[in-house]
Amino acid sequence: MAKQTPNYGLTKSDLEEFYDVEVQNSNMDIIDNELKILDEGKASSAELTSLEQTVTEYFEHTTNYIEVNLLMNQSIPTTEYVRLIFNNKVTDNPNLFDLLPDGKIKIKKKGRYLIQGQVAFGANGTGRRILNIFVEKAGSTLISVAKSTSLPFADNLSDRKQISRLINLNANDTIYFSVYQTVTDGLPLLVSNEETYLTVGMV
Repeated sequence: MAKQTPNYGLTKSDLEEFYDVEVQNSNMDIIDNELKILDEGKASSAELTSLEQTVTEYFEHTTNYIEVNLLMNQSIPTTEYVRLIFNNKVTDNPNLFDLLPDGKIKIKKKGRYLIQGQVAFGANGTGRRILNIFVEKAGSTLISVAKSTSLPFADNLSDRKQISRLINLNANDTIYFSVYQTVTDGLPLLVSNEETYLTVGMV
């Protein structure tokens, strides 16, 4: 007997049932409608700013998180994703997280996690930039869980950009933060160590 998904009522046919195009079309209609609602409800700049403040306030009132940053500025070459090498723990909960030598954060307990990353850009880069938080699952499956839109070039070291994501994670999943820049002059992009960080908290 066919079952329905709990959130959107999509029909899941049993293995012994024959393929029914009407069931498939009904599922696609539901998905199309939900995507339209999501697209029409995109957050404004003010709403996104409020969300960032809420995330920051959450981390200020919990100990179930890790925050890591850079000990020195990192140079980002052009036209490639570069993983930020976090090598300094600002705050840590060793029961939940490990900071690995390659700058990744390893999850030690299955649960729901809030991830927030911020990058402070130097003024030396003239290209457009993209931030991306990746989760590496068991079996080396790589998933992009938070990605910024293409950002304009930086004009000073106070140019900071954030991305956040709430996601379910399993033990031994790893998280890392990458930056991409595309430029015409070939100058590497400087990422400032003072305001660049990655924070992961269990909620």
